[in-house]
This record gives sequence, structure tokens and C-alpha cells, in this order.
Amino acid sequence: MGARDLRQSITSMTQLEKIAIQPTLTFDALAAGKPGAPLVLLLHGFAESMHCWRAQVAALADAGYRAVAPGQRGYSPGARPDVSDGANYHIDRLMDDAMAISAASGYGDRRFHLVGHDWGGSIAWALADRFSERLAAAGVPSAAIETHLSVLGNKDAMEAALAWYRARGAIRTPLGPIRVPTLYIWGDADDTVGRLAAQGTGDFVAAPCRFEVLPGVGHFAADQAPDRVNELLLQHVAAYPV
Repeated sequence: MGARDLRQSITSMTQLEKIAIQPTLTFDALAAGKPGAPLVLLLHGFAESMHCWRAQVAALADAGYRAVAPGQRGYSPGARPDVSDGANYHIDRLMDDAMAISAASGYGDRRFHLVGHDWGGSIAWALADRFSERLAAAGVPSAAIETHLSVLGNKDAMEAALAWYRARGAIRTPLGPIRVPTLYIWGDADDTVGRLAAQGTGDFVAAPCRFEVLPGVGHFAADQAPDRVNELLLQHVAAYPV
């Protein structure tokens, strides 16, 4: 199958839906994926439309997500308030639309993933600020977050911790190859350290180096997947007794 045929096969999985959030606001949306699966809401920018996300909507659906890319206010024929009143298109209204589209899609108060491009990216940024409890979860259990806040959740502790963080890169001399057996645990959902950087660390180890990938785990692996991290650590210390 050629690249063009593959793209056509992927994008054919999407369908056009109508999502009503008010009697006077009905949005066209490209959607794919099983309802109830984790939601990914995709916001387009200018000058483009929901169709810019067609391939991503289909790919996300194929990966097990429910993907919805609405034509935003003004772009959908059923969602065009009076253009003579700029307040109808204020970013607060656009943010309201995104949250209401999520709810009308059946996700109520559930968390969802958010993607934005261009002006859609600015809306996504504002939503991440206003509704962080609905987005951008790192997968860290709430109990673990509370424990960490018990250590860092005051002004003095946070200022000191930030001083530690700022200074952490101040190694003034080159580091040579690491000559001890090394275990590197990396979650493939880590948005801080990419795969190339993680795997490339092994190039600087002049000893056995084991690289373990935790599917679906982000940057805070010890909190997110403690059982698997425990298993790997125990294997490593048992293999190399001191």
C-alpha cells in the first residue's frame, strides 16, 4: 500500500458529527474512536479548519482513543453568533465552547487530552491554566501528590528546592564514561526526556547497561508504576551485589 493509499485508509475512519451545546450553538466536528475511550480534543487555528486534524483523529482512534476535532465558533455554520459583537468571539467564550463540547461528547467532569495549533494552541494554553484539574494529568496518584506537597508545599521549602533545581546543571568538569552496571528505566509517555536522549545515555556507560521501557508511563515512574519499578530495581541489585 502506497503512502497516499495509507493516508486515505486512515482518514476514511473519521466521520462528521454535530455537537450541540446550546440551542443556538451546534458545532460540526470530525470524530472517530469508541465513545467512552479516553478523549482527545483537537482545536484548529487560523486560517484552517477542523480538517487539518483528519489524519490525527483517525490515528488516535486507531490507537484506542476517542478523538474529536470541532469546527470552532464562527467556522461551524450552526455556531456563528453575531459577528458585529466582538464579545461573542472573546477567548473566554471559545474556552467555554471547548469545555462544553467535551461535556456534550459524554465526558462530563472527566479528564481529557487537549491538542491545539496556532490560535487553537492559545486556547489550549488558556484552558490548561484555567482547568488544569481536567487536563494534563501526569498520571501521578493523588495520594502521592499530597505527600510531595507535604514536603514542598510552603514558601521556604519551595524556594530552597528551586535553588537546588537551578544549580543542578553546574558541573564544571567533563564526566567520563560510567564504569558501573547501570539500569535506566524510562516511560514512553515521558514528556520531559525523549527516547533518543534516554537511549543515548547508554553510549556513555562502559559497563553493562540495561534500558527498560515502561509503556504508557510518564516522567514520574516511581509514583505511576511502583510495582514495575520495584521489580526492575530488585532484579538489578540482586544481579550486582555490593
